[in-house]
Amino acid sequence: MRWRYDHDRSLWNITRANKEIEYYRSQASFESLTKHDLQTLIRAPYADAKTDGPGLAFFKKLEHEVKHKFPTMKTAKTYHKSNPAVRNPDTGKRLQTVKSPTTQKEKTIPLPKKFPQGCLKYFKYWTYEEKMEEVVVVCVDQAYWLVDPNDLISFHQEDLLVSCAS
Repeated sequence: MRWRYDHDRSLWNITRANKEIEYYRSQASFESLTKHDLQTLIRAPYADAKTDGPGLAFFKKLEHEVKHKFPTMKTAKTYHKSNPAVRNPDTGKRLQTVKSPTTQKEKTIPLPKKFPQGCLKYFKYWTYEEKMEEVVVVCVDQAYWLVDPNDLISFHQEDLLVSCAS
């Protein structure tokens, strides 16, 4: 699991262990996660391109909430559901499944901003950053981060041809 704040889209994105990417619009939408989810999230790698933006401020707030057992933040409650058809052969008790309510993740994600046309004209190299599971495309004058495979649509067609040739 990893997470970051995307300043271009003004969204937080969480990449789960199964590689599913979830987007959250506001800090309040994180209250739809359970305490366990938030504790796991705060231990996961976090990335932010700016040191003074809303993403890092929320990270610090969430870190405080987890450390002090959520004194001001509401969280979603899990519930147990019994399965009457399945029983533990040793105890004879019904199987209990822990369920979580649905989260307030975004259902539609805004498209990423287009990179300038010809931005890969001075392409140097690209690399895969394993810790954050992202691709970094480095040019002479700038670097471009691709977090989601859909971020490739940010490039113009001529730039994609340059990257394919490399």
